[in-house]
Amino acid sequence: MRTKKNIESLSDSDKRFNKLLSNLYERDYGPASVPSIYKEKDYSNLPGLSFITAILNSGALIDLTAVLLDNETDEDFVVSDNPVVFQNPLIEKYALQNCSGFCTRGLQIYYPLTPRRMVCLYDSRVYKYLGKNIISLSCKRDVESLNKLQFMNADKNIYFDSEILNLEKYISFRNEYESKQGESVSMIENQDALGMYLIQQSSIMPKFGFKLSVFKIKPEMLREAYAKDPVFIWNWVRNPTLCSWVCEFVQLVELGKWNWLEFSKFYDKKWKELKSMV
Repeated sequence: MRTKKNIESLSDSDKRFNKLLSNLYERDYGPASVPSIYKEKDYSNLPGLSFITAILNSGALIDLTAVLLDNETDEDFVVSDNPVVFQNPLIEKYALQNCSGFCTRGLQIYYPLTPRRMVCLYDSRVYKYLGKNIISLSCKRDVESLNKLQFMNADKNIYFDSEILNLEKYISFRNEYESKQGESVSMIENQDALGMYLIQQSSIMPKFGFKLSVFKIKPEMLREAYAKDPVFIWNWVRNPTLCSWVCEFVQLVELGKWNWLEFSKFYDKKWKELKSMV
């Protein structure tokens, strides 16, 4: 989403990434070796860059399953000025930090459409929803949990039309959440045996025990996650093949070989190539 909060997050992420690269250049080759692009960068076009980045990365989400959540309680869904919320109950349960990157195993995405309906995209290998395409929410606690996501993700504003909404409770949650919020972006620098650097970057969120009564984490995924190292879980890629295709597509777009709106055609081409090899 091209929202103010996401643009600021993109700016913060890019500045930290450039600083890290500058430090690596300076450490290994001296101060004069740092490319000027990492010293002086124009951030005036960040809104446009944010939009293009979202389009390019959206291909990583095509393997998610979609359901509609129908609100049957007496409390409406609220919506914020940053309404698309990424959440990851699997990572929150087992990793050191909660991570919800585009390619992360266990990703869920929530977006309110109306006060009574919300769309959810989720990793169907990890979660089992208690229903099919449309799921009724009759438990008020579920609606409250989803509304907390909007308060958690908001920049400045929350929009609602309800006289029974307990604003004091949600504001208290928002304040508690912000008090736990550290760095918005986490970077990990690893060096392999050949001296090559791998820099991993992801948005991070405080843990707050998000869960709904209408979905469960599959037992086999619980066992698999429990057996893994917490650092690995934080970097657990949902679909490595798809992720590599997205990275390849972005590179080809930068080289001018593909249009940035043509990922579906690129995806079909890669699938045909993959099937021909089987």
